Parts: sequence; C-alpha cells; structure tokens
Amino acid sequence: MPAPALPEPSVRQLAQLVEQVSGNVVPESFFPFLAEVAQERRVARGFANLSDYVKALASGRLSEEWRQLLAAITIKESSFFRTPQHFEALKDQIIPLLVQTRHASRTLRLWSAGCARGEEPATLAMVLAEHPLLSGWSWSILATDVDEEALEAARRGFYSEKAVAALPAELKERYFT
Repeated sequence: MPAPALPEPSVRQLAQLVEQVSGNVVPESFFPFLAEVAQERRVARGFANLSDYVKALASGRLSEEWRQLLAAITIKESSFFRTPQHFEALKDQIIPLLVQTRHASRTLRLWSAGCARGEEPATLAMVLAEHPLLSGWSWSILATDVDEEALEAARRGFYSEKAVAALPAELKERYFT
C-alpha cells in the first residue's frame, strides 16, 4: 500500500531538519521519497501522524531515530573511481596546486564526506599514493558518513571481487591482494 500523501509543511520541515542535522540538502524532487521513508519510520516509532514525528525529531529527543532515518534516506551508491573526471581533476589540477601551496609542510589532510562503504576514500588514497608529486609527502584522509553500518564496512576495508573488478590489474595487485 503506497504511503498517503503527506502535508507539504511537514515534508518541507523534515527536509530542513535533515539539512540542519546532516548537512545534506534535500531537493524537492526527493520529497516523495523522503515522505515515504518518513511515513515508514513514523509508523515504526508509533507516532499517530507525521507532524508529531517531525516535532519529536526537531526536539532532539530521538537521536537514535535520526541515525535510522538518515541511514534510510542516504544514497548508498559507491564504487571505485566513481565519477572518474573528479579524480582526473584531482590528479591533474588540484594536486599540483596543493603541492605548490603546501610545499613547506609537505602534508595534506583531506576529507571524504559521505564516504559510504569506503570506495571513494580508498580511491582517493590510491590517487595520492600513485601521484609522483607526492612522493615523500605525508597525507591523511578523514572519511565520514551518516550511515554507521556503511562506516563500519569502510573501516573493515574488505571488498568483493565484483567491487574491484573494474580496477586496473596493477592497482588490484598493489592494493587488494
């Protein structure tokens, strides 16, 4: 049975709360999905209506519920070298610029927000480790996500053959054996 239509103010308020709590902007095109998930979570938590559920979330009384809700609405698409043009720009433009501006410290600290199961920060690490301009440099990557289960998978760092299948053989040998 499809979720009933939600009152527009409650959906908008929830979208604003999601942005405040997680930093993730919720576009209007995402409202139907947000409404469906919110209805499921509302029922699971025993709230009579969406307005009461949103008020409880806004009050800060439901910290565990926030974790559940955010895990349910976040996109979990992740793969190595996803959006290759971003990594090409990093390699060809951003790293050379960082080398010029950070040459005195020879240190880089990067943040992978929304890292999911860790494929993006692992890709970032491979790009940094392979870049000749960063030889002898110290670098670190902070990887974060609102989904604790995804973060735990990222911490383990185990990936299936299918997950690494598209990687070049030399990278698979160097980083995944």
